[in-house]
Amino acid sequence: MQEGKKKEIKFDDLEKVFENVTKKPAARGGVEEKKEEKKKKGATCILPDAKRAYQMNIMVNKFRKYTWDQVRDAILNLDKKIVNNELATTLLPFAPQPEEIQVCADWDGDKTELDGASNFMVAIHNIPRFVFRLRAFVFKDEFEAKVEAAVGDIGTFYKGCKTVKQNTNFQDFLSYTLQVANFLNAGTNRGNAQGFKMKSILAFNGVKSADGKTSLYGYIIEKINSENPECLNWVKEMKIINDLAKMNVDELTRDVDMIKSQINTIKVHLDQSEKSNPKDEGFINTFKEFYEKSKPVVDDADKEAKECKEMYFECCKYYGEDEEGIKKQTSEEYWGLWK
Repeated sequence: MQEGKKKEIKFDDLEKVFENVTKKPAARGGVEEKKEEKKKKGATCILPDAKRAYQMNIMVNKFRKYTWDQVRDAILNLDKKIVNNELATTLLPFAPQPEEIQVCADWDGDKTELDGASNFMVAIHNIPRFVFRLRAFVFKDEFEAKVEAAVGDIGTFYKGCKTVKQNTNFQDFLSYTLQVANFLNAGTNRGNAQGFKMKSILAFNGVKSADGKTSLYGYIIEKINSENPECLNWVKEMKIINDLAKMNVDELTRDVDMIKSQINTIKVHLDQSEKSNPKDEGFINTFKEFYEKSKPVVDDADKEAKECKEMYFECCKYYGEDEEGIKKQTSEEYWGLWK
């Protein structure tokens, strides 16, 4: 090759054409490192119980539309737009535990580094009366239905006891039955009885006539039907006994007692909320008016429950039961004897 002046070639487009080869690694703190950092963010869990944190991470997905501050405010103010009855019930098992409260109170790092469960707990760990707040919220939502059901059943039971106690046809039937029993027991220590317990009538079916064709109970019904058929109308008039036999008066009154207890506990927390510094405005705003309107309703229900139980005892005693006997059996068992 002949020596001479070398022709200069410009490679100014080399870097552009072979960008895939000449690309240099990003400097520390550049795009690649930031991507790597981004992967690491939101992965830190500060909660002590890993299993609980895992379950909590699943639960907090329900709040994915909201910021953690919005979640805190929603629980603090019991905002039904975010926290409904179902969600409040779901939150209860995740109430802050002492160890979690301490960890969250001590945390002063970057929240973006935390996983969902940790962020949730950091946001809500110092909400006052967290558990009662949510339980009271659920109770408030269900209050009307609970009172209506309790008072309705109490009313039915009271009416039934009163009907049985005041039914003159049934009283006449028992009077005829007592006459027959005293006649058969004349001359024995069971003769001339002034009354009998209702379960004694069950034995009448076991007393057979001489020819074995009828029972004592059947004989009484036949005689009354021929001489005073109107007396037997008590069978239709007292069908409510079928309803009474399905109810437990202790449970009915207990339901009202539970409602009364919850209302009274709300009042205690309202008083505490007023005295706390700062005041728990979210709790006060949610429950103050509710308590003022609900307390008279609960007082009326409580009065009806007491009257219902008194009527039941009066009815039992009227038909020969002593107080000890009444307490030994449930109202379901007692009315079951009448069916």
